[in-house]
Amino acid sequence: MAVVGRAVLFGAVALYIVLPIAAVLLYSLATRWTANVLPDGYTLEHWQSAIADDRLAAAFGRSVALAAAAVVLDVALVVPAAYWARTRNRRIRGVLELAAGIPFALPYIVIAFGILKIAGDAAPWLLGQPILVALAQAAVLFPFMFCEGYGALRDLHEEGLS
Repeated sequence: MAVVGRAVLFGAVALYIVLPIAAVLLYSLATRWTANVLPDGYTLEHWQSAIADDRLAAAFGRSVALAAAAVVLDVALVVPAAYWARTRNRRIRGVLELAAGIPFALPYIVIAFGILKIAGDAAPWLLGQPILVALAQAAVLFPFMFCEGYGALRDLHEEGLS
């Protein structure tokens, strides 16, 4: 009976996740969707016009560049900090774990306003620049990068590789 319950729960969660995605996909392929459960007709014209739009390609390129900048920034900050906390100064680990917990404790909008406030006070010329988006992404990515990096260093140390 427990297996059936798990299967029903899994099916309900999967439906909860997949149904909105399928509805958006169907809507993007629909020619018209009026009073029926499914669209009246299907077309790829919307997708073709979106892919042909240069603005979409530019936006996609900017998104990838900002994500890459956030990853590079986090790797440059987290790897040395995790290494230092693991090998040189174990007392700093608590401070790093506290910093890693901030994005979970604070809503992202608070982090965004904090970044805007600090940038506005320290470097007002940065306001409105994409680097602030990369900083916000790096702040949100930091806990994941730190936990994985510190865990990998711990595993290396336990295996005697470091």
